[in-house]
Parts: sequence; C-alpha cells; structure tokens
Amino acid sequence: MAWTYFLRDYTHGNESIAVTVNATAHYQHPPNAARYDDWPYSQRIVIPLTLLPIGGNLTLPSAPVTATNQTSGIPLAQWGEAVGYLGSFTLVVSMTSGGAFGNRTKTGLNKLYGEGKRRIAFHNVFSYGVITFAVAHMALFLIEAEYHWSVGLLWGAPAILFMLLLGVTGAFQGHIMRWWGSRAWTVIHASLSHLTILFTLVHMGLDGAHFTWIPKGLHWTDPVVKFLRG
Repeated sequence: MAWTYFLRDYTHGNESIAVTVNATAHYQHPPNAARYDDWPYSQRIVIPLTLLPIGGNLTLPSAPVTATNQTSGIPLAQWGEAVGYLGSFTLVVSMTSGGAFGNRTKTGLNKLYGEGKRRIAFHNVFSYGVITFAVAHMALFLIEAEYHWSVGLLWGAPAILFMLLLGVTGAFQGHIMRWWGSRAWTVIHASLSHLTILFTLVHMGLDGAHFTWIPKGLHWTDPVVKFLRG
C-alpha cells in the first residue's frame, strides 16, 4: 500500500491536524467477484494533538491512527444494487402501463384500471419512480468506494438519459402533438422507451454484480474503465 500524506489546516484553537491520505490498496478477489484488485482512494483523517508550552515538544497520540473506508450496516454498494433492481422493476411496470408493448396491452390494461385516464395516471406515477430510483442508484455508486466511478457509465448513462427524455416527451406531449402530430409523438415516445429498456438490460448484464457470468462468457471488459485505469 503506497501512502502520500498532505498536511491540511493546522489550528491552535482546535488542537488538531487534518491529514489526507491517498492510497492504492490491493486485494485479490475471486475470479467471478466483478471487483478490481487494485483500487486508488482518498481518506481524510483528523488527528488530535497535545500542545505544550513554547519550547516543549509536540506529541502525537501513542495509538496508531488508521484510515478506514467502512460503513456500518448494509454497504452502500448493496443499497445501490437494491435501488437499481427496484428501478428496473418499476421500469417494467411503467412501460407496461404506458402501452409500450402494443395496442392489445393498452386495451387489456384499460379494462384492468377501469379507464384509459386512470391507466395513464398510474403510468405517470411509476415513471417518476423510475427516474427517482435511477438517479438514486447512480448517486449511491458515485459516493461509495467499492467500484470505480466510471463503472456503469457506458451503458447506464444512456439509460438514464433516455429515461429523462421520456419524461420530457411525456410532459410536453400536447406541444409535440401540435408541432409534429400525434403519430410523431407516439413514435418518439415509444422509441425512447424501447431504448431505455435496451440500455437498462445491457447495463444490468454487463455491469451488474449478479450477472458476472455474462461478461465473462463474452470476454467483455469495460473499455471506459480500462482506458481510465491505463
């Protein structure tokens, strides 16, 4: 483990010194763990000091100070995975209630919900849920330290982008229909929904921690991660 120390704010009032430690840790993971063995990370540590009168010595605590990157309870990575699965389930419900799978689906769901307006209302609620879960999924994986920040960028980012565009086209449905006609709106909205499903499935299969057998069988290595790690 390589350590680089950077001294930060030293104040007499607080009697403490803050140190930022940049390290590269190595841990040999099992072949199917979908983790990187070498990992760079930064950790900020605040070390209490004992200040003696002028001319005296500055003493540090006798106990060793260690930098840890652990969280109590369920790790952030598992929270991120759970939220991702919730988003995927909500996406299926949203697309189905929106009629993305054909007119027969719309007709059957209209009977189930009682009327078309109620079906669309359910579709809108679940669509907001999809975007919420997707953004939370992305945020959790950006702030936790088990994965590189670029993991999931290649396929996950377009999936979120298409979700947001779906929301925009849904919110401005009336305007788009007046500009280009109802047929154009239907084609655009349906195409965005199918692209969202496609990129979400690819993201799950190639980046998901529980689907490591897929990239292994395809001999797939994320080119973005590979490029950034040199």
